[in-house]
Amino acid sequence: MKRIAVALSVLTVLVLAAPAGAELCEKCKGGMYIMSVGKCVVCGGPTRSGAHKLCPKCSAKLGQCEHCRAPLKKAGKPTTQPAKIDINKPGMYTSGKWEYKCIIKRYATGLGCSCGGLTYDGKPVADNIKNWDRIKTPWGTMVYAPGPTNVAGWVPIDSVHALAGRMLPSPEKSTPAYLRALELDESANGKTVSATVGQNIIIRLKGNATTGYSWVVGKNEGDVLGQVGKVKYVSDQPPMPVGGRGRKIMRHRVGGGGKYVFTFTAKKAGKAKLSLEYKRGWEKNKPPAKTFTLNVTIKADPTAERVKKLKANINSFQLVLRYRGPQNELLYRSLVLGRISADVKAAPGFAHIHISGEQAEKVIAHLVDDGFLCRAFDITNVLIDPPGGPLYSMQVNSGKTRLNEYLGWDLKMLKRLDGLRKVLDGDAAKAMDKLLKRLENKRKEWKKKTPVKKS
Repeated sequence: MKRIAVALSVLTVLVLAAPAGAELCEKCKGGMYIMSVGKCVVCGGPTRSGAHKLCPKCSAKLGQCEHCRAPLKKAGKPTTQPAKIDINKPGMYTSGKWEYKCIIKRYATGLGCSCGGLTYDGKPVADNIKNWDRIKTPWGTMVYAPGPTNVAGWVPIDSVHALAGRMLPSPEKSTPAYLRALELDESANGKTVSATVGQNIIIRLKGNATTGYSWVVGKNEGDVLGQVGKVKYVSDQPPMPVGGRGRKIMRHRVGGGGKYVFTFTAKKAGKAKLSLEYKRGWEKNKPPAKTFTLNVTIKADPTAERVKKLKANINSFQLVLRYRGPQNELLYRSLVLGRISADVKAAPGFAHIHISGEQAEKVIAHLVDDGFLCRAFDITNVLIDPPGGPLYSMQVNSGKTRLNEYLGWDLKMLKRLDGLRKVLDGDAAKAMDKLLKRLENKRKEWKKKTPVKKS
């Protein structure tokens, strides 16, 4: 009996003792586990306890609890949110997914320049940034400002008082690329533009508030286009400090020109005719000095409904890139990515690549951002004749859904293919790389013919 009692007490100790340093989920922390070596279900290596399913190495690699294999919460970077950034001291500031690296550059002239790099989730906060563009951050609004010798960087807006640039959308609220604001200026006068329900239209027109003239809305025919807020006037030059004895007021320079900024939103499908007028408010009977007219065609957005249908039939999802051109051009092959059985033989000129359901969902998410699911024609019952080739078409099939878009034969088409490549991996990525490599000479040819835009 004494031997049995001793054995039971030892077993109790072994069960109650927890393995030191084990990576466990919240549910499994504090549990009672046998202190004996087990076998990892993934690699077959030793575990910290006979009750555990994963060894420490596989737990860290997979990010799963050693005991039950539940996902582990990742320990993020230390989060700080200082009330103000000191632009006189170089350093790294972090707040959630935001990071700001403050740099002070010195030049041979003795001048110093404070600037910094700004990222969100490890990526630049925006594309095609221009001088004086602004963005809201956990530290307040920051501006992309030029410095000596054309060195530019992000700085707190209080240090430069620059209000002439655009207010960029926050990366925290990811707007699909196809729904980002349509930005127009005087060059759009008299033209017709297309927009999608929910999309904003921003119009910037040159003017000078000090002359008494201002841009105002003349007519907004139809009920499909709504104005967002009031018109804003933005000076071309940053305001200058005025005053003394520690009290400074920021004012725009007298006589300096600027831009009037209108924001409209597409409320529903239909057509609108917009007229803006440049005039003095007190000159009631005098015609405007300038006018700006714009015709807007607004279409409904079928994206949400199409995503629902594609995901409901994810196991039959296919994306088909088809080259349409001279039959003797074997250089440009067609490609099918989808939930294709391994024993399906590829049609002549096609490469068939099987992708997982997870990768199919990533492709669908890309097609949302790309705007394909908004623009594509539904060819379930009606076929659309292709324009003259050569060109690539993109077709998506899933269940009874058939969507198609003609991508063209130029740099824009290549950028669309580049965007698709970024969300692929494995065999699909390799197949896409081969297709793009075949088009490399065309890329060089088209780049030479494309004029470089001056910033």
